[in-house]
Amino acid sequence: MTSRVVAIVCIESLFISVMITVTLFNQRTDTTSELYTKQIDSIMDSKANLIESIAAGISSSQFEDREQILAYVDSMEMLDEQVSAVYSCYNDNVTIMSGGWEPPGDFVVTDRTWYKEAQNNPDKVYISDPYVDEQTGSICITLSKASFKDGKQNGVVGMDLYMDDLETLIEEAHDGKNYVFVIARDGTILTHPYEKFKLTAESSSNAAEVLNGRYAKLLMPENNGKVELIQDYHNGGANMLPVKSDITGWTIVSVQSVNSFLVFMLVLIIINILLFLSTIAIVRKKTIQRMSKWFTPIESVSNKVSEIAEGNLDVTFDEEALTAEIEKLTSSLNATTGSLSKYINDITDIVESISNKDLTVTLDGEFKGSYVDIKNALNKIVDSLNESISQINEQANTVVEFATELEKTTSQVASSA
Repeated sequence: MTSRVVAIVCIESLFISVMITVTLFNQRTDTTSELYTKQIDSIMDSKANLIESIAAGISSSQFEDREQILAYVDSMEMLDEQVSAVYSCYNDNVTIMSGGWEPPGDFVVTDRTWYKEAQNNPDKVYISDPYVDEQTGSICITLSKASFKDGKQNGVVGMDLYMDDLETLIEEAHDGKNYVFVIARDGTILTHPYEKFKLTAESSSNAAEVLNGRYAKLLMPENNGKVELIQDYHNGGANMLPVKSDITGWTIVSVQSVNSFLVFMLVLIIINILLFLSTIAIVRKKTIQRMSKWFTPIESVSNKVSEIAEGNLDVTFDEEALTAEIEKLTSSLNATTGSLSKYINDITDIVESISNKDLTVTLDGEFKGSYVDIKNALNKIVDSLNESISQINEQANTVVEFATELEKTTSQVASSA
């Protein structure tokens, strides 16, 4: 019984440990994803503030000619080492870029996606998906914001930004099997520890296509903020939590390897088994030690009960009351032998009185249980004997009377003769 209780406790303890571990594992995934999403959003928010400031400067009408605008965008580029270019573009296809770059004759700035998006949403900063810069081969993004003159939208301010800071930040999250990677709005994988998936000047990968489409569920809107168990590129299971950024629209995915979790769970199970076996051994040892103390008084009680069976009612159960059960047992047995002795003595007394021809005795006192029948039977015997003797006395008197009459008759006959 004790072993069963210990087993149940150990199983419950293991179940609770597993549930706590799973919860902590998921919390770690949530925390990592939240941490890097906030850091990326914080970086991009500061860049968005910068492009808004540049757009506000261009819209302030403080510049009178192209040279002043060029000097302004040059100075803005110098504010952040991650900025590769700042440019002010206009609806008449004029582009003034930091460094003095002149677009080719067939360059139509108003056809650019970042230009159209800023025009269509003049109150917002547009952040493009990352792309490979043709001149440097580096990964860049473009931020754009509509500019105004005399209250009317007349152009767009743009800023090209290297992703070095973001790449460095995300690479810091990689610790063996656990890492973070980023997916652009169009599904392009921007950063990834597996070089084949990472966006470079030579190649790009789409999350919906790699690994036979296993990453595709990370892009589903209904799975945003939900942990997904996916077989990763190294064929190991991993918990992946996709969180879509409200600022960039990118999906930041936190990856926690299940292998380390399984190893931890295996260790936890082994520890629980060892604790279970150790506990069983200790409980068994303690039980045997405790029961060995019980054996001495129990054995003594058993021997005395055998004496009672042989007819010896003079025994006294005075064993040490090691437990409440033993104390109750000895008290009950002493009470039983006391009752038996009393019943036997009372029965013996009345039987001796009968044998001594004393039929005036009766069996009094309190009898319990089956002894009540014995009491009633003995009293009935005495009553029957008294009734029989009474009848014998009556018959004897009758005989005496008959003999007296016979004697009288005989005397008369004799006298007559």
